[in-house]
Amino acid sequence: MYLGLGLLYVGAVLVLNGIWLLGYIQDREIWVINLFSGGLVLAIAFYSAGTASSSP
Repeated sequence: MYLGLGLLYVGAVLVLNGIWLLGYIQDREIWVINLFSGGLVLAIAFYSAGTASSSP
């Protein structure tokens, strides 16, 4: 469930990176969004790995 939400957020960040490449967002603003996105996906991955069931 959280993986889909994380991927939706990553998609939004990719759109923002495209807008940044067009020059509408400054460099000092986009790194915060990218860092938060990376941390969020990393937290979701650790959460998913920790709650995974080991039954076959």
